[in-house]
Amino acid sequence: MNKKDNILYFFIVALLIHMSLFIVHERGVKGDAPVSLKTNVAPISVKVKSPVKKESQKAVTPTPPKEEKKPEPPKIETPKKEIVKPDVKSKIKDKKKKVEKVEKKQIEKVETIKEEKVEATKNTASNETEEILASGNFSIGKDGIFTASSSDGIEYKILKQVEPDYPIQAEKIRYRKKVIVSARFLVGLNGEVEKIEITQSHKKFGFDSEVEKALKHWKFHPIFYKNKNIKVYFSKDFIFEPK
Repeated sequence: MNKKDNILYFFIVALLIHMSLFIVHERGVKGDAPVSLKTNVAPISVKVKSPVKKESQKAVTPTPPKEEKKPEPPKIETPKKEIVKPDVKSKIKDKKKKVEKVEKKQIEKVETIKEEKVEATKNTASNETEEILASGNFSIGKDGIFTASSSDGIEYKILKQVEPDYPIQAEKIRYRKKVIVSARFLVGLNGEVEKIEITQSHKKFGFDSEVEKALKHWKFHPIFYKNKNIKVYFSKDFIFEPK
């Protein structure tokens, strides 16, 4: 055989090999498969190895060892504390009671002080009444008012003093005598004349009535004796002289 024939032969063989590989690949032939090729030339058995798929070597990362879970301790339920709400009402009542007790004590103190003052005033009043009555010039009535039988030793002030007029009846008859009328009168707490008593009378011609008329207009300043407002009896002689 010449060189051209050898080249053609090898070209055909190579083409067949490629075709067989293509067919094997398409059919999914795995492993080694003997392929027989019939040609005019003596049969050549060719073993074709299928391409071994290299497994992609994946990067293996070492997995960390799993931590063993420790058994959780049993939960101990703590007993719930009962919240005791403060009894506000009871506290308010206690405060009110305390305040009432304090107020009662204060009232009792005030009352005792008042009683002591009243007793002291009573004692002083009793002492003063004894002193006043011891003079012999005073008497005390049911109303507790002192009355002086006379103005001796008592300071007083006359605010208004009216003298009686000579009676008209006596002037008409030309009565020319000197007349004396004595009267005893009581000056009250407000200084006004309350009672009039004629002790030496001249009943004729209206001399007594003129005395009474004049005394009703008299006015005294309220009279006090040892810090007590008192009533006082006064005695006076009224003298009538002809004009």
